[in-house]
Amino acid sequence: MIYPLQLFNGHAIVHTQNDVILLDTGAPMSLHNNSQFHFEETLHRCNSGLRGVTTGSISELLGMDITALMGADVLSRYHVLLDYRNLQAKFSTDPIVFEGRTIGLESFMGIPIIKLTISGNEHRFFLDTGAQYSYVSEQLIRTFPPAGEVQDFYPGVGQFQISCHDVELMLGADVFNARCGNPPALVQQMLTMGNCQGIIGADLFNNFKVQFDLAGRQMRYIPNV
Repeated sequence: MIYPLQLFNGHAIVHTQNDVILLDTGAPMSLHNNSQFHFEETLHRCNSGLRGVTTGSISELLGMDITALMGADVLSRYHVLLDYRNLQAKFSTDPIVFEGRTIGLESFMGIPIIKLTISGNEHRFFLDTGAQYSYVSEQLIRTFPPAGEVQDFYPGVGQFQISCHDVELMLGADVFNARCGNPPALVQQMLTMGNCQGIIGADLFNNFKVQFDLAGRQMRYIPNV
C-alpha cells in the first residue's frame, strides 16, 4: 500500500486511520502507546516503553505527537520504498518492482548498515530514517568545510548541540553531500559497538529514491535528478 509521506524536520512520518508513525530504521525495537498496533492488516505487538523511552518522550523531543515508532523489527517484515521527493512511502510483503542500483546491507541488532565512501575510503554507516542529521567520526570530517551548529536529539540522551561539516559522500558511484556532525559520546559508543564510522540519515533519502528489504539485506536506489 502507498501512504502519503510527511517529512517533519527530516523525519519520515506516515499516517494511518489510527496512528501517526515515525519510521525509524535506526531503532531496533518498535514502540506504541498501547504496546500493539495494526498496520497493513497485521497486528504488531511491541513495547510501550524501553529504558525510559516512550512515544510520549519522543514526541516531546520531536516537537510533534506520534503514537508509534516503527523500528527495524517491524520494518524488516516488509519491502519498503521511500520517495522523499514525491512524498510517498510504499509497503509490501511481496517484492516491489524497482529498477534501481543494488547494494547489500549488513546489520547490527537489526539496524541496517551500508557502505559509503569518504575521501576515497569506504566506511560503514548505520542507515537511519529517524536521523534528521548525519554523523561521522570527527577525524574523518575535520577537513571538510564547517557548516555551523545545529540542535538535534537522541532518545535516551535528550537534546544537544552539534558542530557540522558539509561532507562529500559516495554511494556506489554516485556523489552526494551531507551535513554531518561529530557524534556525542553515547552515539559514538553505539557506532563503536556496531563497528561503524557514521550514521546516514535524511541526507541520503533527500538525494535518492530508496527501496529496502531489511530481512533480505538488500537496498536499491535511484538518484533524484
